[in-house]
Amino acid sequence: MPLDITPPPSRFLDLRTLIDRVVKDHYQIGMQMLSGRMAEQSVVSAESVFTPTVSASAKAYWSKSPNTVEEALKRSSLPVYEEDGAVFELGLSKRFEQGFTLNITKELSILRSNLQAQSWPDDGEHYETLSISATVPLLKGAGKEIFRTQVDLAVGEEFIAKQRSRQKKMEIIGQALNAYWDYYLASRNVNAQREALELATKIQAHEKSQAGSGRIPGSELLKASARVAQLRTELASANQSMILAEESLNNLLSEQRNGAEIGSIQLTSRPRRAFTPPDPGELLKAAMESRPEALIASRRVEMSRKRIRYYENQVKPQLDLEAGVDANGLDSNTGDSLKQLINRDYVGSYVSLSMSATLGKSSDDAELASARLGFQSAKLEQVGVERALGNAIHAQLKNILSLQEYLAEASKMFGTAERLLEIERRRLAAGKSDMQQVLERREQLNQAGNFRTRAEVALEKAVAMLDITSGSVLGQYGLE
Repeated sequence: MPLDITPPPSRFLDLRTLIDRVVKDHYQIGMQMLSGRMAEQSVVSAESVFTPTVSASAKAYWSKSPNTVEEALKRSSLPVYEEDGAVFELGLSKRFEQGFTLNITKELSILRSNLQAQSWPDDGEHYETLSISATVPLLKGAGKEIFRTQVDLAVGEEFIAKQRSRQKKMEIIGQALNAYWDYYLASRNVNAQREALELATKIQAHEKSQAGSGRIPGSELLKASARVAQLRTELASANQSMILAEESLNNLLSEQRNGAEIGSIQLTSRPRRAFTPPDPGELLKAAMESRPEALIASRRVEMSRKRIRYYENQVKPQLDLEAGVDANGLDSNTGDSLKQLINRDYVGSYVSLSMSATLGKSSDDAELASARLGFQSAKLEQVGVERALGNAIHAQLKNILSLQEYLAEASKMFGTAERLLEIERRRLAAGKSDMQQVLERREQLNQAGNFRTRAEVALEKAVAMLDITSGSVLGQYGLE
């Protein structure tokens, strides 16, 4: 079977497609997003404290006990007292964000004893009660903010987890941008090396014909041959660099390719050749409002304040106010006893105060001290993040300005090389030059083009890094 030497089909890839696929498929981004979803469940768990709780119970009992002489006389001279019955209870409890707890309890007790002529369960004593009570903390645990502290802290952790996900996206996008432009540069370099080798081969052939006719010394031919050998080595090195660059792209795309397909990716996006640097102050402001580490540092300061307020409250004595109302009914059947309860024939109420306090230091005192230290740490982190972002933005802007100058000079050098090549071609047409001079000018143009490409890619990567530092990269690709 003959060997198939057909080149692999090209895979066209633009920068936007690469970013979309990387963000969608990269496993590290997926892992970080799962962490965010786990944090969401922590919020649900914290909020469950405000979910109503329903309780129900049923109990049947039997008892038999001897009577004393006095009890026997009171109980119609029965020597043994027998009792059986049942108790049914239904309760509802709810904790409200406003800072109080509401309890509602409904109970039915049915009692039959040998003092009664009736038989249980159809008859006997039917005792109905309905209790409604509310408990309000007055010191420790008082207030909506204190009641919601654990929920607010869980929401803060969820926010941090989502910012970690954004941070991972920015990190992977940065890797994708670097890989894209590294491959762009590597592929352009391979093309430039191939053209240089072709030109050098033509120069070698020209030198060989000139040396054969005795027009130039043999040393010139040796120089041309050495140049060809050098360019072959440089082309092999350029190919190796392109292989590594394409491997990085495939890894980001979560693809596996065989060796026959190396070089099949065709990039359609091109680097920019102009960039207007924005104001550093505006960039820093945008970074503090968008960069994940800045938002995380700010949220940690806020969460530390909440912890301090919470534990400042927790070290106070526990003083609770409880108020309740009870309605009840008692009759020989459930219907009549329930009617008494509904009509509120027998109603009672109560108000109580209870207090407890820790003598000496408690664990809450230690937690308060820790929260205050955590607040200082969070403030230092916030200041450090702002300084680091400011320094990074200033350094990157300086680098961009330097690269713009480099690109401008490289473009001038390329333009000069183009004009020199055109002049040399005209001299050749006029019989004032030879093919060797034209080929050398062409090689100089290739070198100038390679310099310009490197400058363009360096500028593009520097601008991309500035976009990441300022936090605008996700918005640019519609990933917020």
